[in-house]
Amino acid sequence: AVRADAVHKLAGSAAVLGAEELRLFLKDLERDYRRGHEEAGRARIPELDAIWGRTRDEIAACLNHTPGIGDGDRSPGIPEGD
Repeated sequence: AVRADAVHKLAGSAAVLGAEELRLFLKDLERDYRRGHEEAGRARIPELDAIWGRTRDEIAACLNHTPGIGDGDRSPGIPEGD
């Protein structure tokens, strides 16, 4: 149940980010773990690597196209960091 709970939390984070492909994959992985299909879950990890790569690229592209993020400028209301 620990593995399934961890995957569940990751799926929630993916949902918050709008990473639908990652969220759906993680929900399926969670289901495998909850049903006791540990081997099936572990066998899917290479697929997770590929999905995470695409998700990471999409997040980076989004950040690079958002004014004030990724271009050295700060958006209004965001204080200077340490």
